[in-house]
Amino acid sequence: VLRDGLVEQTGTPMDLYENPQNILVAGFIGSPRMNFINVSDLIDVGGQSLKMIGPDAEQVVTVGVRSDALAPARANQPSFLAKVTVIERLGDADYVYFLTDWGKELVARFAPGVTAEIGATIDLAFVGKVHFFNVNGNALSNVQLDEKN
Repeated sequence: VLRDGLVEQTGTPMDLYENPQNILVAGFIGSPRMNFINVSDLIDVGGQSLKMIGPDAEQVVTVGVRSDALAPARANQPSFLAKVTVIERLGDADYVYFLTDWGKELVARFAPGVTAEIGATIDLAFVGKVHFFNVNGNALSNVQLDEKN
């Protein structure tokens, strides 16, 4: 992946998708584009705090989550409320667009048959790999979400 003639990252398409080294690569690879959330928006969502742990947790300013890593929350799973605004039914998947309580638009990739209706409010949770980026947009690998909220 190049930017202004400089190499941002090299690797196989799956390596770039699964392990982007910065926000540019994370947003460039994949469809739909990765969702980016300011960490300040995740401090207290849905009445509970989504906490990050690890040596680099204090450096995180942006959280990245791919559309297939968002899903309806299970009982007692850290989650946040989001209102369904658009559903794009593609046959093999549904792209469900949300507006969060704090005003962020997100897109989730649901399997066909996952119930979602326009106007419904759903508890969403991170169910796959979450990516963390510092103020310079560089990926931080020594961070994870604390599942014990």
